[in-house]
Amino acid sequence: MRRNHLSIFIMLVAVVMIAGMMARPTQPTLAGFTPTFTPVPPTPTPMPPTPTLPPPTPTPPPPPPPTPTPLPTKTPTFTPTPRPTFTPTATRTPTATATPAPKIVVEKQVVPGTVNPGDRVQITIVICNRGAAMATSVVMEDTLPDFLAILSLRTTAGIPSIRGQTVTVRIGTLAPGECVTVTIEAQVRTDTPPGTAITNIAVVRYNGGTSEGRFPAPTPTPAPLLPETGEPVGGNIVIGWFILLGLLILAAGLYLRKRR
Repeated sequence: MRRNHLSIFIMLVAVVMIAGMMARPTQPTLAGFTPTFTPVPPTPTPMPPTPTLPPPTPTPPPPPPPTPTPLPTKTPTFTPTPRPTFTPTATRTPTATATPAPKIVVEKQVVPGTVNPGDRVQITIVICNRGAAMATSVVMEDTLPDFLAILSLRTTAGIPSIRGQTVTVRIGTLAPGECVTVTIEAQVRTDTPPGTAITNIAVVRYNGGTSEGRFPAPTPTPAPLLPETGEPVGGNIVIGWFILLGLLILAAGLYLRKRR
């Protein structure tokens, strides 16, 4: 392959040389003169000298960046996150609900509270349920003193009975807020000392307990005031002082009148 290329190259060179020779002008040949062709070398065209440029000033490399001064690393302060304070919720103490219960209140009144022989007496006993529940098995008993003779017994509810000096009323049930009034009429016996006070107690029993009704303490009757007799102690002394004071005033008036 290389040989073929070389052969082709040689042939091309030969063709070029032959073509060049044929292109030269033919000089006329004088008789008996054989021209001599002296090849004249071509005059070289002066070329301006290539200016010699000074070598480029080397650009100094940029200075290396300053080495950063390492700042002291701030030690992180650990701030503990406060935990939320657990405030226990106050447990509401359940309020104990009172169980409804009956409550019997007994009020007793006597007129008059202090008696004399032969007096008529009226005893009033009021029995009320002030509780929040029904009262059951309600029974009232009142034993009157021996100096009272029982004349009558009345009640607004229940079954009344008299046995000796004891008065009994079987009321049974008493609703909350309900009241029963018992009235006893009696007379003071003739052998009773004057000014005797009635102090017996009425007792009411029911499913919730026992209640008592007492008479209020009688108000003592004040003793009558006796008329005063004789002269009061120190009375004459007071009168004497008034007389002396009057005389002094009179003397002072006369003295002032004379000076005028």
